[in-house]
Amino acid sequence: MWIKRGDKTKDIVLYGVYAAVIGLLINYIIGLVYFHPRPFMIPTGTLLFSYPGDSSFPSDHTTLMLSLTFMLTYFRETRKIGLFFVVLGLIGGFARIFCGVHFPMDILGSFVVSLIITATIFKFRNRLTPINNLFKGFYAKVIGSKE
Repeated sequence: MWIKRGDKTKDIVLYGVYAAVIGLLINYIIGLVYFHPRPFMIPTGTLLFSYPGDSSFPSDHTTLMLSLTFMLTYFRETRKIGLFFVVLGLIGGFARIFCGVHFPMDILGSFVVSLIITATIFKFRNRLTPINNLFKGFYAKVIGSKE
């Protein structure tokens, strides 16, 4: 989306990146304050692959996927692809439950974190314009374009 679309889409992608990074930071802070064991640590269910025994709440993978995709759904230009990726993000979250590394509440917690952070970024998006312009200008210089 960054390469093939216009300037407005680059802004939307950057908003999604901000939401994902801040969402993961919030997850990290939650993990410092609240530890919740993963299903295989209790033990319950079957773990389908090796995974570290850190806190399961909320799911970092699902927060990353949903933060990016929720941001796409806020804008008319990217709404269709955003909804498609939201569905894939939710499927990814449920797959993590199936694989035995998360509980359903971990995915729901990621959903809530992602909604809150994307709504906040969307509300303050105009204040992020100077930062977006820096990134887009740097990108234009690196690839030698005047986008």
